[in-house]
Formats: sequence, C-alpha cells, structure tokens
Amino acid sequence: MTGRYEKLPYWPAALNAKMAASYCGLSVDTFKEICPVRPIQFTQSAWGQRYLRQRLDEWMLSLDPNPAPLASARGFFASSRGVAGGHSENNLAPRSQLMNEIPQPESALTAWKRKNEERQRHAPRHKLKSNYVQVLKFLANHPEGQTVGTIPLAGEKTIEHLAKLGLVQAGNRDLMGDREWHLSKEGKAEVDRIYRYETWKFTER
Repeated sequence: MTGRYEKLPYWPAALNAKMAASYCGLSVDTFKEICPVRPIQFTQSAWGQRYLRQRLDEWMLSLDPNPAPLASARGFFASSRGVAGGHSENNLAPRSQLMNEIPQPESALTAWKRKNEERQRHAPRHKLKSNYVQVLKFLANHPEGQTVGTIPLAGEKTIEHLAKLGLVQAGNRDLMGDREWHLSKEGKAEVDRIYRYETWKFTER
C-alpha cells in the first residue's frame, strides 16, 4: 500500500490521512476505523489534519503480541524515521540495511545445539553402567537403607564399586546382621544429575 509513496526521499513527521494509512500498511477506510491516534489541526478544514508519525509508531508497537526481546522494533522505528522507499535522510541507513540489523530468530538446529550444550554441562559425572544407575535410583527411592540382598541388580562387588566412588555409604546392620547401605551426598547429587539429564527438554524454559 506504500506504492505511490515509495519515491519519497523520507516519511514526513506529519502525515495526511492517505499517507498515514499507507505508512501503517492499511487502507484509508480501515485506518480511519481502527486507528486511535488523533490528528493535529493545522487548519480548521479536514485538509489541515496531520497524523504524527511518532504517535503512529507508538500505536503500532502497542499492538505487537511478541515478547519484549522480539519487540525491539522500537529501535528500528526510531532509527528508520524519515526513511521511505529505501532512500535515506541525514545519513540514515537504507531500509534494507535496517531490516538486516533487526535480530533474527535462531534456527531450530542452532537452538537444539545450544540447549544440548547446556544439557551436557549437567551430565552425570561418573559415567556409570546401567546396572549401577539402577542401584542408585533404587536407593534414592528407599532412603531408609537397604541391604545388598534387597537391592535389585546389586551384589557385593557392585556396592563395593559404588562405595569406592563415594556414591554410597555404609549404615547400621539390620536384625539379620546384614549391612544397610545409603546414598552419600555425592550419590544423591549424581542421581539428581542423572534424572535431569534423562528428562531434559529441548525447549525454552
């Protein structure tokens, strides 16, 4: 809708109704119906009415449904005032260059790589085999303490290995005289890392 005004060297600070509608990308009828901006009066006739471009910018920005980072077009409007049809005034950059300066959303692949890098920073530290992981998870769900015989997939060597890594610690003996085992502080932290790593969601938080 800006066709007839593309040859203008710049958008004036005050626009008549047709120019204001074109500036907003609307037909004149639609512009007059929905635009809340009131024109200033240079004369008593309708021909003397002009819409301030700054007020139009503010109105259009108020309609933007995007979150704040994407609504940074405020800077674009501020820097592009006076620009029309790709021409410049007072050394303002051409419209095409200004459009390139608006931050572009990152691609899905770039976003995935960024989130995966963040995920790796929270990865488990001990690189345990699956049976050791299951033992830690079981002990996390049974903090009261368990003996080797009551822990699925566990044996004496499994518990000894986890104890050497500082992930489990010995507790009291039960009524049968068997040693009970609990997660150590590091063991609890490792379980938290495991669950976080396994349930990581590749979406913005």
